[in-house]
Amino acid sequence: MKIKKLWIKIISIVAEFWINILLFHIPVRFKRFFFVNIYKIVIASILIILGIILYFILKFLI
Repeated sequence: MKIKKLWIKIISIVAEFWINILLFHIPVRFKRFFFVNIYKIVIASILIILGIILYFILKFLI
């Protein structure tokens, strides 16, 4: 139960971070560059999250 709450917290923090970047912190000239490369950023984020999940699964199994 504690792990589930921790994951919800982590995911909400990450989501809030991305929303803040997308809405507020990127000047107009960087937005085009960002959206051209957004698929790379999304893939990297997914891989990082999967890596963290696998780490915790292995840690609790072993």
